[in-house]
Amino acid sequence: MIRIRNKHLIFFIITTMLAIFLFIFYSSYLVHKKIYCTADLVGHQNDKIIKINLTYNLSDNVGNISMVGELQHNNNVIGIISRNITSQYSVNDFSYRFTSESINTTSMDTLSDDVLKEYLPLFFIEPNQKLSLNIKSIKSGGWIISTNSVPFLMCNEI
Repeated sequence: MIRIRNKHLIFFIITTMLAIFLFIFYSSYLVHKKIYCTADLVGHQNDKIIKINLTYNLSDNVGNISMVGELQHNNNVIGIISRNITSQYSVNDFSYRFTSESINTTSMDTLSDDVLKEYLPLFFIEPNQKLSLNIKSIKSGGWIISTNSVPFLMCNEI
């Protein structure tokens, strides 16, 4: 009888320890989960349209965002955007707070920063700028990205 109780106690202790270990591992995984996704953004302003493909690569509080796109006026391309933004970020639940560190334009980038300021936050144009985003995982393997309660990007996992 005493042996059976000890076996139950040992089983209970091992199960509890395993549950605690799994909880800590799972919590750690969620905090450090990598986000690697792509999304298309289209913005309209008067008779101009900006079309941008964004690729987010977020891991261990370092973010790399690649932007490739074009600005159109009356269906004619008037400039190309092609740049990579490196940033640091912190996470609180699903709220991400970014600070841009470097903005690297490629040789294809023909839009001036002054023109881009009409369409994009300074985070994408100048170093040391802040950007807050809400990023929530969805079951289909992507993320919903928003600046408030209204989503503006569906970022598909790649």
